[in-house]
Formats: sequence, C-alpha cells, structure tokens
Amino acid sequence: MPRVRKKASNISVKTTSVEAEEKEVKQVTVKPESEKIWEEIQDKEINMFSLPNQKIKDHLDPLDIPADRLYAKHRSQAAVSVIAETLGKEYEVDQTDKGYVIVKRASGIPAVVEEKMQELKDRKEEALELARAQRIKK
Repeated sequence: MPRVRKKASNISVKTTSVEAEEKEVKQVTVKPESEKIWEEIQDKEINMFSLPNQKIKDHLDPLDIPADRLYAKHRSQAAVSVIAETLGKEYEVDQTDKGYVIVKRASGIPAVVEEKMQELKDRKEEALELARAQRIKK
C-alpha cells in the first residue's frame, strides 16, 4: 500500500453558513407607481357632505393593477369631483363610465425626479449669481 503524505499547512477549510449568505443577498423590491400614488393620497382629507374626517380612502377602493397610474373603484360618484378638487394640480383624476377612477401624476414625472430637477435649477441659479458677482469685482 502506498504511503500518502499529508501537508496540513496547504489545506484550508472555508466554512460558511446559510444565514451569512442570506444576509449578504439583499432583495430589492420596487413598488409600482400605482401603489406609491395610493400611499400618497389615501389619507388626504376631503370636504364631503359636511362630514368630518372624510378621507380619500373612504371613497375609493384601489385595484391591484401595477401601472404608472392608480386605478380605483369609487363608492360614490359625487365623491369623484371632490377628490379631484382635493388633489389639485399634483394629480389628474379621470372618471370612467363604468364606476372607476384613474389617478395619475399631472406632470407624468415622479415627485423625486421633480425635486432633483428643482435642486439642479437652484444650483444653476447660484452658480450664475456667483459668476456675475465675480465679473462685477473685476
């Protein structure tokens, strides 16, 4: 029988646990725009029939349709115009003849993008003012 030599210095054992691997894998879930819109508008108060504490969620039932706009079933047709008035210029509210409401952002640009655009405009204005001030010094 041949002899087998063992070199312990060349052997390395790597142990990993399943839990450690699960912590490293991060799952990113992106909410559809329709869900984001619903989260933003559902708790807004509306003045409906002179009743206190009326909210949009009391008059609309969102449909589970992932899209760039919110589809909802309205409980009262009279509430649609009040909801549209409450949402103002931020959202467009369309009513279908089948008892549904479609809510989308007025500009079609997500609020985060609009904020970044405004921030960039403000920076540009500051840079222009600084450049003008440096010209005046010369």
